[in-house]
Amino acid sequence: MAAESTIEQITPNLVRITLRKSRADLGGFVGFVIFILGALYMLMPAFKVIPAVPIGGLALACVWAVISDNGREEYLLDKRNCSLTARYKWLFGKREIVVFAQDLSQVRLVTRGVDFERQVVELVAADKKIKASLPLWIATLKTRDQKEIGRLVAEYCDIPLQVQ
Repeated sequence: MAAESTIEQITPNLVRITLRKSRADLGGFVGFVIFILGALYMLMPAFKVIPAVPIGGLALACVWAVISDNGREEYLLDKRNCSLTARYKWLFGKREIVVFAQDLSQVRLVTRGVDFERQVVELVAADKKIKASLPLWIATLKTRDQKEIGRLVAEYCDIPLQVQ
């Protein structure tokens, strides 16, 4: 699922990047589950006898979509402190990571994942360890968003941008 991104200039030295899962993708997921459950209901007599199974499957898909829709990632780029604060918020809690520019050697735009379908921005330390990855929980960025976010992070932190 591709992320919906918003970039806001809060002050001259502070930019907020917000990433959320696309509601169209979430709706597509629920629609797909409805299609599969409907096909099973039509083709398998057991589904007609025990309606709790398809209803439970649909309820689970809807609960997952609601939880997923409430999750978001916020990244605050602070030019004054030369830092990036990553905030991961979802229905059951939040997490925050702060990365300082002096700890970074480069910003990398990479495609990774099992099928090389995840487009992410990685913040890499001098020892080649990844300090942070944008996005962390959201599946992937659109190509345009990946390039824009990578360029913005590299510019604000004054470190080189590497495209792989």
